[in-house]
Amino acid sequence: ELAYWGIEEARLEKCCLRELLRRLEELAELRQQETLHLRREARRPAGDPSRWGVFMHWLRETVENPRSGLPGKVFACLSILFVATTAVSLCVSTMPELRAEEDKGECSQKCYYIFIVETVCVAWFSLEFCLRFVQAQDKCQFFQGPLNIIDILAISPYYVSLAVSGEPREDGERPGGGSYLEKVGLALRVLRALR
Repeated sequence: ELAYWGIEEARLEKCCLRELLRRLEELAELRQQETLHLRREARRPAGDPSRWGVFMHWLRETVENPRSGLPGKVFACLSILFVATTAVSLCVSTMPELRAEEDKGECSQKCYYIFIVETVCVAWFSLEFCLRFVQAQDKCQFFQGPLNIIDILAISPYYVSLAVSGEPREDGERPGGGSYLEKVGLALRVLRALR
């Protein structure tokens, strides 16, 4: 009505202005509650779901929403712990004495422990990725998401490096093949650091 009659808020008496502001705050709070209610309704499984539907809903909430409850918080904390562990492991693996051992083709006990830590971390990241894929409603859209593409690029170097290092060398291999593998290894390290 104020807009219709062209009355500015500054021209209202103090008591009327207070009443107007109070009602505007109530309206904003009501709209916020309606938005939260609609979001909750969208998260709930529709109709009378089967056990599988209830499980998928629980898995979706656990994996995607840390505020969904204790399982979501534990899952998020474990993810952060593994990311921090991977970062520390990557930093330790760049120490000069470990790099010298790797260049010679040797692996000490430290090198072996770093490999074990990295294997456990990659196993966790792979499990997390698979769980997020399984609970995704649209699988094609899941692979188009930029964060999921980054996850694939972060996990795959470990598996590629296992496959490449596990291949036996042939006698007829070209001399430049080793430098090609070194370049691939460097690219994999960069992707691993971007994880």
